[in-house]
Amino acid sequence: PWRFKKETEMVMGDALRQRHQMIPYLYTMNYRAHKENLPLVMPMYYDYPEEDAAYRMKNQFMFGSELMVAPITQPNNKLTHHGVTEVWFPEGDWFDFFSGLHYTSNYGRTMKITRSLDDYPVFAKAGAIIPLAHYTDNRLCNGDNMEILVFPGADNAFALYEDAGDGHDYETGAFCQTKMQLTWSDSAQFVIEPACGQVNLIPEKRNWSIQLRGFHKD
Repeated sequence: PWRFKKETEMVMGDALRQRHQMIPYLYTMNYRAHKENLPLVMPMYYDYPEEDAAYRMKNQFMFGSELMVAPITQPNNKLTHHGVTEVWFPEGDWFDFFSGLHYTSNYGRTMKITRSLDDYPVFAKAGAIIPLAHYTDNRLCNGDNMEILVFPGADNAFALYEDAGDGHDYETGAFCQTKMQLTWSDSAQFVIEPACGQVNLIPEKRNWSIQLRGFHKD
């Protein structure tokens, strides 16, 4: 990052820290790939094979079970300093991953989305549950402090997967999972269940920071 101009260096640093925070989500999705043969990055037509738009959006992809990404691949506008890309929103409710801004798509809709260099078109599906590590330093471990992003709009469940981080003991059951569930109604309820499996692989006690993103009516 330090080989670029200062603004770009800072954006790249933030993105690398964001990726580090997302390791609980990425690790769980890679276990899903191992168990269910579902890759982390999937073209839109994997989930929407009967939608023509899913084949036209060649850069857009699903990122695990909860997120959709629409990369900006053109240079920024020299006047506005913003990039633009066309995003297809499949039918349903979608939320900006960073701001919680709500996008409604009744029958599938296409929109032009603009973003500054320090932003990016990432969208969470209705009811998305995203486990994150609390960023402290450059360690990969099953930490004491966890953050959960929860988005509104639909029932959903997510099972956080954790193991020793190396070796092959997970093949004989040396892992644990923590199920999280959102029940969506007029009085939505979010529940984190006790971990099950080899719980000695994770801390005995944890601090959970739960962020309800996009829940505000406006």
